Amino acid sequence: TQGANTSHPIHVFVSLELKNARSFVKYLDRRIKSIDEAIKGNVLITDSIRSDASSLISGVIPEKWQDFWEHGPSSHIQNWLTEVIQRTRSLVQWYDSSSRNILLTQD
Repeated sequence: TQGANTSHPIHVFVSLELKNARSFVKYLDRRIKSIDEAIKGNVLITDSIRSDASSLISGVIPEKWQDFWEHGPSSHIQNWLTEVIQRTRSLVQWYDSSSRNILLTQD
């Protein structure tokens, strides 16, 4: 078996992309939880929560969320969230493959 090469430029790139994707998913999770807590009456509704909730109810991607994924899909929020998850899963697979030096050798 080939050893891990964590200093290879491709692995470094994929590692950074995965780190960013995971941070983004955590951000989305916090925003959705904030909306949920506001709906339950556990926190005050801020302008930011109101804006995010209004966008989601309308099926639109909140503008601040789009800033995190510059060239992401601009479709309905459900499709957009699916794309975020698929992209993150793909990055996990790429990370695993690049750690084993097989990313560019797969069919």
